[in-house]
Amino acid sequence: ITGTINNFMNSITNSTEDVINTALANLISFTNFLKNVIYNASEVLAILFGIIGGFLWLSGVSPYRGRRLVISAILLALLAIVIAHL
Repeated sequence: ITGTINNFMNSITNSTEDVINTALANLISFTNFLKNVIYNASEVLAILFGIIGGFLWLSGVSPYRGRRLVISAILLALLAIVIAHL
C-alpha cells in the first residue's frame, strides 16, 4: 500500500512540475515575442518621427514641433537599443 501511495504522490508531483515548467516556457516565449514587437515598433516609430520631424524642422513649417519629433525619434531609438539588450 505504501508503494502505491508513493507512486501516486510521485505521479501528482511530476504532473504538477510538468504543468509549471510548460507554463514558464510559454511565459518566456510570450515575453520574448512582446520584446520583439516593442523593439520593432520603436524602430519604425523612431524612423517615422525622425523623417517627419526633420522635414518640419528644416522646412520651417513648424520648427518647434519638428525639433521635438527629432528628439522623440532619438529617444525611441535609444529605447529600442535598450530593449534589444534585455
